[in-house]
Amino acid sequence: MRREDEERMEVYEGHHLLQEAMKQFGQALATSCLAVKKLQSQESAIEQEKQETQQKMARLQQGIQNLRALHQQTEQLLDAKTKEVAEQDTLLAEQDSLSNLQQELVQKDKFFADEVVVYKGEAVQALLVGFEVAVEQASSLHPNLDFSQLGPSKRVMDGQLVEE
Repeated sequence: MRREDEERMEVYEGHHLLQEAMKQFGQALATSCLAVKKLQSQESAIEQEKQETQQKMARLQQGIQNLRALHQQTEQLLDAKTKEVAEQDTLLAEQDSLSNLQQELVQKDKFFADEVVVYKGEAVQALLVGFEVAVEQASSLHPNLDFSQLGPSKRVMDGQLVEE
């Protein structure tokens, strides 16, 4: 075989391997994108639940304000100290119940905030692992090519690789 033919074969073979590597990279990126969408959907559900929890908390705070107003009116209307003490005991029991509910809401809010952080971390990790696998595969297929300029946050714009 002539030298020119050998060179053409090497170029063709390199081009074919690069296409295969790019195909695998695209598949890995698509998988990562699906994982991110799923996590975003879960994050959206958590955010909705968080908003509902905050609305409940606002209603409870309004309830506390209403109870305080009722407590003040009751104190003014009571004639005897005995009735006053009984009414205060009732209001304190209701406030304790509301305080317990508030504590439960605070715990749930913290739990949901922690879950959002975890899901975001998992999405980033999935993207980075997918990118690393694709670069590793491409490097294995084309050991003579320099993939060091590639990055998961870079995009091609006007034929140039640029950071987003």
